[in-house]
Amino acid sequence: MSLNKKADELESELKNYKRSKDFEKMIPIYAELEEIYKKLNYTFLEKKAATEMFKYQKHIELSKLSQNAIVDKKEVKEVKEVKEVKEITPIKPQPVKPQTSPSISQENQINKTVNHDTKKSRAEKIKELQSKKEIEQQNVDKANIILDKAQSHMKKKEFELAAKFYRESSEIFKEIGWNQQASQLNQEALNMQEMQEEYLKKIGKIKLKKQKEQELYDARASKIIADKEEKKRLEQEALNRLPPEILHKIDLAKVFLQKTEIMESKGKIEKSITRYKYLLELYDEIPVNKEQKENIRNKIKELEKK
Repeated sequence: MSLNKKADELESELKNYKRSKDFEKMIPIYAELEEIYKKLNYTFLEKKAATEMFKYQKHIELSKLSQNAIVDKKEVKEVKEVKEVKEITPIKPQPVKPQTSPSISQENQINKTVNHDTKKSRAEKIKELQSKKEIEQQNVDKANIILDKAQSHMKKKEFELAAKFYRESSEIFKEIGWNQQASQLNQEALNMQEMQEEYLKKIGKIKLKKQKEQELYDARASKIIADKEEKKRLEQEALNRLPPEILHKIDLAKVFLQKTEIMESKGKIEKSITRYKYLLELYDEIPVNKEQKENIRNKIKELEKK
C-alpha cells in the first residue's frame, strides 16, 4: 500500500474517532500520520499532524483534571457524611445532656462552613479550568483556520502570503503557551522565502528554455520559408527558359487537372479515369516532378476499384 493511500485511511479513522469523541485513540494515529508525512516530505501536513496531536493531548489532560476535581468533591462529601454519622451516633448510648448541645452545634456549624468553602473552591477551580479550556480551544481552532489559508497560498505558489499566515498562526500558539508549535510555524514562514527563491529560479529557467526553443523554431521557420521562395524562384527561372509551346501545355495541364477533380467530385468515375490518363500523357511532354505523376497514377488505381 502506498504512503498516500495509508495516510488517507488514517485521516478517515480520525474523523470517525472525532465524531465518537474517542480522543485517546486519535493520539497514536496522529503520531503515525506525522511519520508518513515526514517520509513524503509534506512539511506542512507533518507539522499540522503534530499540532493536532498536541491539541488533543492537552484536551485529554484538561478533561482528566476536571474529572479529578469532581472526584475530590465527592470524596469531601463522603468524609463529611461519615464524620457527621460519627458525631451523631455515639458508641455507647447515653442520655443527651443539655450542656453538650451548644458544643455539638458549634462543631457542626464549623464543619458546614469548612465544607462550604471547600465546595466553593472546587467549583471555582472547575469553572476556571473549563473557561481556560474553552479559550484555548477557540485559539487552536482559529490558528488551524489560518494554517489552512497558509497551505492554500503555498499550493498557489503565493509564498509571501503563505509566510504571513504562518507567522499569524505562530503568534496565536505562542499566546496560549504552545511554544513548540509556534517555533515550528515560525520556521515554516522562513522556509517560504527559500521556496520562493527556488520557484523564481525554476520559472526563470523555464522562460529561458522557452525563449531558446522559440528562437530555434523561428530560425527553422525562416529557413523553410526562404528555401521555398528560393525553390519557387528557380522553378520560375526554369519555366522562363522553356519554349512557348511547352509553357502552353503546362497551363493546359493545370486547367485540365482542376476540371477533372471537379468531375470526380460529381461521381463521374469513368470520364475522370479517362481524363487522368490523358493528363499523364501531358505530363510526359512537360517538366513535372515524379511525385505529381505518382499521385495521378494512384488516383487512377483508386477510381478503377470503384
